[in-house]
Amino acid sequence: MRGCQGARGRVVSNWARAALARIAANDTAALVTVLATEGSAPREAGTKMVVWDGGQSGTIGGGNLEHQATRQARKMLSGSQASFAIQDYPLGPLLAQCCGGRVRLLIERVEAASRDWLTDAARRMDADQPFEVRTRFDPGLLSKSIAPIAALSEAPAVSLSGTPASARGARPQLGDELVERNEAPRPLLLLFGAGHVGQAIARAFAPLPFRLHWYDSRPETAGLPGVTVLD
Repeated sequence: MRGCQGARGRVVSNWARAALARIAANDTAALVTVLATEGSAPREAGTKMVVWDGGQSGTIGGGNLEHQATRQARKMLSGSQASFAIQDYPLGPLLAQCCGGRVRLLIERVEAASRDWLTDAARRMDADQPFEVRTRFDPGLLSKSIAPIAALSEAPAVSLSGTPASARGARPQLGDELVERNEAPRPLLLLFGAGHVGQAIARAFAPLPFRLHWYDSRPETAGLPGVTVLD
């Protein structure tokens, strides 16, 4: 499958519980995270899936991107000495996916030493409590921790050393901290039209607990924050 198989927007699933289940079963497993996207991509930053030798839980959008990501994850688990990797995928030129954008992924091992932070994350997800996953890039390994946050923030889903994570350019360096926001689930709101009425509606919903996906077909609306221009 070469197309963009997954629906855009975040699908809420307890990836931490899925990872803990693999640890309990004594399986080696990897956690795949979408760090950043550029242009059209099947899933958004912060999306995760768990991969092990015999299967996977969750999706980063299907198609060739997911196929290559699961292959990389299983290769890491089958004997690679690396505990994590950053992978860049230009979807059109490299994978022949119709999306045509770019995706940057973090692929990391999860094992017995990951149990504490995964358990904390799983409990917060079960209770619909927003939190951050903080990842520090130390020599040869990742240091992970969980911290509570207030919901309904304008902060990016994934940031690197205080700035939004990028699908190209600077990669994490030693000492950098990656912060992923996991907010409590919010209903999806689709808004079509970015004229003066649409803009008023978007402003009215901005402080409310919804995930706004805003679309317009007119090229001149591309400069409005949050608007996706449909082809």
